[in-house]
Amino acid sequence: MDDSYPECMCEKVTVSKFSPYPVGNSEILVSVVTSKKYIASCGKILPTLFDQRIRNGISTERKGLTTKSNFDLRAEKLVENRVNKSNCGSIELSVASIRAIKYDGKRAFGVYDTALKENKSHAEIATTTVPPHGTKERK
Repeated sequence: MDDSYPECMCEKVTVSKFSPYPVGNSEILVSVVTSKKYIASCGKILPTLFDQRIRNGISTERKGLTTKSNFDLRAEKLVENRVNKSNCGSIELSVASIRAIKYDGKRAFGVYDTALKENKSHAEIATTTVPPHGTKERK
């Protein structure tokens, strides 16, 4: 991908036939927090939330294309019948902030409209390069 589309150029086009338009920099993404182990005692999100997701992509929804009730329904379905998973809430992520993160002088993440037939708000955060475990860059 990086060789064919340097600096995440394919973000500029619609990836999914169900998407109304590519994800814009001014958009906000929302993602379900599925375990209390990702939340510090003070209520802040811990970086470990992203540790498993970073390799496989981070499934999110475009806040402007969903409603709270639809998001909540999908969140409950996501954790339904799953051991050690529960709907602990959600986090909001700024697309511009995600796209601004650099690793090794290049963009670390791309944000793509991966809308589904049953969920037009679906988007994915994909890594371009994953820093090694245990490094400060990984966090």
